[in-house]
Amino acid sequence: MQTKTPLTPTDSYIWYTYKMDVRQRSIMGGTANENFITATIKKALVSKNETGFIYQIDTIERKQTNLEGIRAMEDDIFQLQNELIVQTDFSGLPIRIVNLTPIRDKWLAYRAKFKKKHKNQENISNIILEIDSLLNNNKLFTLNFIESEIGTLFFPPIYGSLTNPDETIQQHKNFDNFFAQSALPLNITGLLKERQPNDKMVLVKRFGELNTEKFDHYAVRKFFRKMADNIKLAIPVKVNYIESYDLNKFHAITHSGQILNVQIEALFTFEQIARVTPLNTEL
Repeated sequence: MQTKTPLTPTDSYIWYTYKMDVRQRSIMGGTANENFITATIKKALVSKNETGFIYQIDTIERKQTNLEGIRAMEDDIFQLQNELIVQTDFSGLPIRIVNLTPIRDKWLAYRAKFKKKHKNQENISNIILEIDSLLNNNKLFTLNFIESEIGTLFFPPIYGSLTNPDETIQQHKNFDNFFAQSALPLNITGLLKERQPNDKMVLVKRFGELNTEKFDHYAVRKFFRKMADNIKLAIPVKVNYIESYDLNKFHAITHSGQILNVQIEALFTFEQIARVTPLNTEL
């Protein structure tokens, strides 16, 4: 019987090219909002150090269908960070954006044009100050990156613990400012679903459920009271969350996917379906 070792990335400087598709749909107060994102992304493990792993991830092309309001600003800002060098810990979780300084420099050069372009957006001055704060705080920027589609689909914290099929690890994931200023905290169970001989195929899944202890029920009720009269005090929040990862013999991601569904009956629905599929491998 082959001796198994914990999942760990084992080969550097192999560039993987992917297509990423994201579908987002929300309904609030009877108003529906949809957004579709497509992107071509390249990723490589650059090196390993005493802290963990260093990756480079480049977004070659990115398009989204909704370019109104805050969505337009999000798309605009993303173009400034299409090249990222990401330091992770040994589990694969991002802990620092190595090249944040040049990203901040690009923002400072673009800042005035951004303000003029989005001058009709409500509270644009406060939004710019928030972007300034984000780009001056590597920890905060990294946490924001972890919550993003790219941070989720390309940087799961699955290494170093899972070895054999049916093994699990308990983790956490947070979506900050999901309900206005309130977060959506999740308890995550990571599962090594399948590991074939010689690692011909490795399948890892992560399942999430609402962390009711950290979820701020009071703040969320207060948020929805502003939009719905006579709202009941008890709001059942239903969450369905799944991530899935196929790994190759180097334990690099080949396919990945995410489903996030959040419902508050008759008040709010949010659904995000995201997937990553390989385009080619460049040696």
